[in-house]
Amino acid sequence: DNKPSGSCVTDSIYLDWGNPSTDGGRPILGYTVEMYDLPTGNWVLVTQTEGSACRSMLDNILCGIMYRFRVRAFNEVGSSVPGIPSDSFVIDTPGVHVAPYFILCPPAEVAKYAHETVQFRAKALGTPKPNILWQKDDEPVFLTEGIDIQEEPDGSLLTVHNLQLEDDGVISMYCC
Repeated sequence: DNKPSGSCVTDSIYLDWGNPSTDGGRPILGYTVEMYDLPTGNWVLVTQTEGSACRSMLDNILCGIMYRFRVRAFNEVGSSVPGIPSDSFVIDTPGVHVAPYFILCPPAEVAKYAHETVQFRAKALGTPKPNILWQKDDEPVFLTEGIDIQEEPDGSLLTVHNLQLEDDGVISMYCC
């Protein structure tokens, strides 16, 4: 597993990643670490390392903010494609509550035929870990025959099997 992972040390984190499977025929000179900027949807350069070590310490990490990182190797020819991004994470501060916020929402519109299956996935972060509740036409969705709701590490997956005409409606979710 080559995606970066972090561990907390006060307002700093250590980011570790695996070596790439190939160096493109030239020795790796170092790595660049990029962070996902949620407001703009862009990856921004946060640091560059020299040498073959697959670890970097990042300072000024704020508690309660969502972070996601990815790494690129570079050599004398140039940079690699980015590696698999880290999972999104928030560094918690004991006793501090962070209002829940969605990091993944279902698409605005989904079209399916009768008797098909449809899935809606939502992910949210916050402290404490938020619960995601589903609604159809502003009414709660419950586990019934043909409807599954699975909790995931940072979200929820709603599956509706064997769609019927009466399943048509507006699906929404909220955190609590």
